[in-house]
Amino acid sequence: MPIADVTTAALFDLDDAHFWTRTTAAPAEDAAACYVWALMSLRDDAVSPDAVFQYIVGATTRPQLADYLAPRLPAPRCAEVLDLCDVYRQEFEPFSISHEPPVAASVAFGQRQAMIEAISPSVFELLLECNGFTLSRAPTDYLVCMHFESDGVGIQGPNFTHMWLRYFDVAIQTIPGVPLVVAKHEVQHGGYVVCRRYVTDFTATQNARIDALVADRNAQALAVRGARAVAGGIVLASAPAAWPIRNLDGP
Repeated sequence: MPIADVTTAALFDLDDAHFWTRTTAAPAEDAAACYVWALMSLRDDAVSPDAVFQYIVGATTRPQLADYLAPRLPAPRCAEVLDLCDVYRQEFEPFSISHEPPVAASVAFGQRQAMIEAISPSVFELLLECNGFTLSRAPTDYLVCMHFESDGVGIQGPNFTHMWLRYFDVAIQTIPGVPLVVAKHEVQHGGYVVCRRYVTDFTATQNARIDALVADRNAQALAVRGARAVAGGIVLASAPAAWPIRNLDGP
């Protein structure tokens, strides 16, 4: 878990209307695609949702998915994932936009939407487990979240549109070209379905990045508070207290 011992968005000095993004020098990885951060933990050898969802909607072949998974998962696990993906693909295939003969429009709309809403969260859980997360039945302080489109023009099938982490009551996410973004409220898009899954902890890489964010935010806050104090004619004898940090080896 991250070392920041906090329970509210006060960690990043957020209110209901604001978000914060790192303004000091940040690792290039912090501006990665949303799923590379939230699901793959910035790892090149993790399992990408693109590869799995593309197979389920019929855009790639089983040998292609097998070749992709082989260097990323142990052989027994790779076989299990392939079998599960086969099941999801077969379940959705009758409702595919490329299915012949086409399913009657009156039937396809409701049933296709229901299948997308059933399969997409299941695939998300599978991807979480493939990438080292442990799902928790009980609520925790750690959530990995995804939203997806359930029906509409051009949607091939089960999919994802955005992924992010939720730590206590803040959302931590990446957007290509933008450093890590911290927000009090999650990204909301009309018509998208959101699924959130509790995990026992984030990965070591994610925890380290969150710790760095806390330190960065603390440094900025100290500088701002110090400038305000000097401007007000007050000389601080010591640095103002930052947000609480605890040592994992002791109190």
